[in-house]
Amino acid sequence: MEQPLLEISGLHTSFDTFDGKVRAVDGVDLAVHPGKTLCVVGESGCGKSVTARSILRLIEDSGSIDAGTVTWNGDLIDGTGEAFDVLTLDPGDKRLQKLRGGDVGMIFQEPAASLLQLRTVGAQLVETLRLHTGLDKKAARAKAIELLDTVGIPDAARRVDAYPFQLSGGMCQRVMIAIALCANPSLLIADEPTTALDVTTQARILDLIRSLQAEHRMAVMFITHDLGVVAELADEVAVMYLGRVVERASVEELFADPKHPYTKALLASVPVLGRDRGRDLPTIPGAVPSPLHRPSGCSFHPRCAEAIAGTCDVEAPPEVDFGNGRTAECVLYETEGVRA
Repeated sequence: MEQPLLEISGLHTSFDTFDGKVRAVDGVDLAVHPGKTLCVVGESGCGKSVTARSILRLIEDSGSIDAGTVTWNGDLIDGTGEAFDVLTLDPGDKRLQKLRGGDVGMIFQEPAASLLQLRTVGAQLVETLRLHTGLDKKAARAKAIELLDTVGIPDAARRVDAYPFQLSGGMCQRVMIAIALCANPSLLIADEPTTALDVTTQARILDLIRSLQAEHRMAVMFITHDLGVVAELADEVAVMYLGRVVERASVEELFADPKHPYTKALLASVPVLGRDRGRDLPTIPGAVPSPLHRPSGCSFHPRCAEAIAGTCDVEAPPEVDFGNGRTAECVLYETEGVRA
């Protein structure tokens, strides 16, 4: 397989709270390849968004990245420079500034909250374009209108002067995508970009991301709860639970033969048209534990139907390597694979 565009290794991110230190990301390893889509899935509170923000070091003041590496190979792959660890850069380093919004575009959750409500969407696009592309004000405005038209906003020449509060949720989401795509990024990080949108708008946004990816060979890191979106969009899937990647596989392998009990439970809870009519949909008992009070042993064992008493509640599960980049953290497969 081609060299990864981005490699995350041993990432640990925590937050200081009044109740103690919260380990939101607890040793994550991921890789995103050029032209491919990596979907990161899991319930709320599993560390997906914090992992994405850690890549660009967009962590709140109460948080800190305690360990790990985030290696950007993009400059090496395109021949403009060398690979570097994002976490070692000074805040004022030009490489970090170029990465944020330039080489890496990010679509944040809740676009209406991410856009500045007292500035027009055009002004926000123009500012990003001038910063990362060097266009003058007139050329940047023309490019902003072109981008709004590209992402499917009707009457873009008029809407460019609209304020975010004058637009619908779907329109604001498209504006966020336009801002993320301003500098033709090599990597697009999309943090639940279709949440709370109607299915028609969701389908259009997914089609837009796919078409732009095909056109520019852009890598995509897509964070979502929706396994239907994963099946439609992903090349590779990482399943996260309580700050860790518990299973990693190609999308075909994951849906055909899920390994980790958590992945199995997630897939079983997806409604399928015509299956088991009249029966209750399977659910995962309980909820994701607080990172302040992590269960001993395997974090998933209190909710796991296959937990082994005296083992899963005592020992941290090994990461079992099944080959071809497929792994799972579970004692059930210790004899089937090789400890990574």
